[in-house]
Amino acid sequence: MILGGLFSKGGEMERTDTFNEIAPHGESWLWHSKASLKCLFWESIFNPLLPFCLIWGALDGLFIFMMMKSEGHLPLAAGLFFAIHLMPVWGYLLGIILVVRHHNLTEFLVTDQAVYISSGYWGRTIRSVSFKEIMQVEIHQGFFDHLFEVGDVKITAYPTVPLERPKFSIQQKPAEIAIIDVADFKRVYHLIKERMAVEARNLQRLDF
Repeated sequence: MILGGLFSKGGEMERTDTFNEIAPHGESWLWHSKASLKCLFWESIFNPLLPFCLIWGALDGLFIFMMMKSEGHLPLAAGLFFAIHLMPVWGYLLGIILVVRHHNLTEFLVTDQAVYISSGYWGRTIRSVSFKEIMQVEIHQGFFDHLFEVGDVKITAYPTVPLERPKFSIQQKPAEIAIIDVADFKRVYHLIKERMAVEARNLQRLDF
């Protein structure tokens, strides 16, 4: 069964504390899952920053080696400089170290009314979009997604229109959220498309 582990013995979906207070009690939970830890881990290593950090770290390492070779030690001022100068490398390594924390905070929920996405590294951020607001939905699979048989569902929502247009307005861009690294991404895609079709039919009835 695709949703193995997500249902209790009685057949009801197991509700987590993450969305219990966020999703209205009147909404029916249709699908709930977490991202693949293995895929998140390998994506955190082989991310676009990897080549940049390798070059940055190698150059700083070369300068440190040459300085220690010529002076016999690394001066305190130089050590502080390189510690700060290597911040991009520390940030990259911190992203790998925090991948388990990121996994624990990354969670997804689809109800009969909306999509809810929880994510974060230090603190948790929960975003939601109703099916009436969804403009486009698509499937994406990268290299590690194929390797671990998971995928992403990318959702584009209509931009929020402010009640009062500011004097110097900037064109609103569509909002984008994504359900990432889940095994049943195709089922989620079709589920969202079905709910979008239901909302479209409801709007047509209201027009008449």
